[in-house]
Amino acid sequence: MAYSPFGAILGRKKNSPLRADDPLLISLAQKYNKTVPQILLRYLLDRHLVVIPRSTNYSRIKENFNITDFSLAPEEVKLLSSFNREYRLRTQVKWYPHPHFPFQKKNLTESEIQYIVEHSKED
Repeated sequence: MAYSPFGAILGRKKNSPLRADDPLLISLAQKYNKTVPQILLRYLLDRHLVVIPRSTNYSRIKENFNITDFSLAPEEVKLLSSFNREYRLRTQVKWYPHPHFPFQKKNLTESEIQYIVEHSKED
């Protein structure tokens, strides 16, 4: 599952590994006559992931659905997959103590977990 897959449009942080202005993303968007977010949504669907984009803008929500008229080539999916850096913009640490937290947990003490939860920003 990919919740809020763009972070805040692919991370406004300078050190985020994949950004909306990446030349590869721009070239794929031009090739398919789509936006960068549409390319990324299609990429996630082509990987058989459930995608839950987060938006409050009606036109963007509508645009997000306009991704069923094309598919990325297998080599493009593979190339985009190579960008994976196990980087999360939205870590959902407030859910970390839950027993069904879906991501790998590191060996932290209860006090470390409590500190993370108390000092994390709300998404």
